[in-house]
Amino acid sequence: MAIEFYRLRHANDFLSIAFESPIELEGKLWPSVEHYVTAQMFADGWFQEKIRNTRASQLLRLSTRIKGQFPRADWHSLRDEAMYRANAAKFAQHPTLRARLLATENEELVLKTIYYKHFGDGGDGSGQNMLGKILMRIRRELREAGL
Repeated sequence: MAIEFYRLRHANDFLSIAFESPIELEGKLWPSVEHYVTAQMFADGWFQEKIRNTRASQLLRLSTRIKGQFPRADWHSLRDEAMYRANAAKFAQHPTLRARLLATENEELVLKTIYYKHFGDGGDGSGQNMLGKILMRIRRELREAGL
C-alpha cells in the first residue's frame, strides 16, 4: 500500500518539501526544503537570498512574479539533484523526521497531486513521482548506513 502525501497538517506532511524543518546547506540555513529547491531554480545570488528569507506562504508568489527573474536554462538537468540534496539534509539533520521516514518501511512514497507531473504522480499516476523516488532512495541509504 502506498503512502501518499501532499498537504501540510496531515499524517504524512513531514514528507512534504513545504514542511518547516530548517536545513543547513552550502553554509546557509534554509527554512525548508522548498526554500532551498526554489532558490536553486535561479542563478542570481541576490534572488536566491530573497527566496531564502521569504515566508513560506509567499514563496510561490515571489518566485513567479518578480520581473526579470527566470528559471535558469539548465534547471531541468539540476532539479532532481537539488531535491535530493535538500531532502538528504532534512533527514540527516532532523533525527525525529529520519525516524518517521524509516518507519515507512518499504512502502512506496507518492506525492499525490495534479499539480506536479515531474515530482508528483500527476494525481492519476501518470506523473514521474520523482520526489517519492528520491525519498525512497534516501530511506534506503539511511538503512544501509545503519541509521
